[in-house]
Amino acid sequence: MAALLSASPPARGPEFEPPSKEELSARASFTSKADDLLVTFSIKPNRPGQNFITLGVFNTRRPAPAPIDLVEVRLTPPGGQEVVLAAELLEEGKYQIVGDTINAGGDWQVNIRVVRPGLADSTLSTLWTVLPLQRNTVRRPVLISNQPLALTLTPLAIVFAIIAGIALAGVYVFGLRRRRLGTQISADEHKS
Repeated sequence: MAALLSASPPARGPEFEPPSKEELSARASFTSKADDLLVTFSIKPNRPGQNFITLGVFNTRRPAPAPIDLVEVRLTPPGGQEVVLAAELLEEGKYQIVGDTINAGGDWQVNIRVVRPGLADSTLSTLWTVLPLQRNTVRRPVLISNQPLALTLTPLAIVFAIIAGIALAGVYVFGLRRRRLGTQISADEHKS
């Protein structure tokens, strides 16, 4: 089985190509300080269309000088109009924006503003590269099946294990009886 698996050629075709240099060089997330706050930022899948912008805003001072009232993200596309988005609080320190505001690939200007009562706004700016739309890859036709085999093979493996267990138990019991019978015959021969 190992020889069969190791002898098969690697997958070929556009759907199996490694990531491009552009995809490898694009940032997945960034972390920085804004005043006494630690801010993390990421966009997934980081392509034009529906995206999840995730932010972490954490106080580094204990006790925190003030609660966070608002986390705002300003996105400016290359050569486009700035869009202002308010992040939704998911849980303490974690915020998210969901939408299709990101509509083009390229270098976007990202400005993050954190508002706390009684304190000056904390701001942070960075340049963010949005990857272009993925090219459509033509999938090869399915020759046998593209369904997972676990649903079929798991019960078969269990049945095989049970049958093998019964067979081994039978061989063991048959061997014990044969030994006892052999011991009994030799004892009878010694008596006669």
